Amino acid sequence: MPKIQIHEQQRSTRIDPETGEILDVQVVEQIRHVKKVSNYDEFIFVYLNDMSSFLRLDNGTQIKLLSLI
Repeated sequence: MPKIQIHEQQRSTRIDPETGEILDVQVVEQIRHVKKVSNYDEFIFVYLNDMSSFLRLDNGTQIKLLSLI
């Protein structure tokens, strides 16, 4: 099963309002690995393999979020 890398980048800039000078630039880059599933059988296989991560949820917020999904 091929994995796809997704690169996301967020940039925030702090500017002095009086002079317009750039004081600070912060760049945060995140790389996510996504499994590409092409048919139903592969979907079920990935779902069952990843089920163990669902069982490791340790707080109420994570469990509520999963139930909403």
